[in-house]
Amino acid sequence: MFLRISIVVAAVWAFYWYEYRPSEIRSTCEGISTEQAVEQFENFRGKDKKIEGLYSRSTKEAFYLNCLNHYGLKE
Repeated sequence: MFLRISIVVAAVWAFYWYEYRPSEIRSTCEGISTEQAVEQFENFRGKDKKIEGLYSRSTKEAFYLNCLNHYGLKE
């Protein structure tokens, strides 16, 4: 009985650690990096309502990789 419970707990933990947690971190970092890239672009270009939401792809990628490293993931 103890062995079965241990196997189930280990399987749940492995799923959380290797599948769910990285997925949530990537999703969070996607949003954070987009917001940071947009903010940096607006600060660089000036706030203009006509170009709201634009950003540099390379800047967003740098913010994304930095966020992943912050949370302990490496792409």
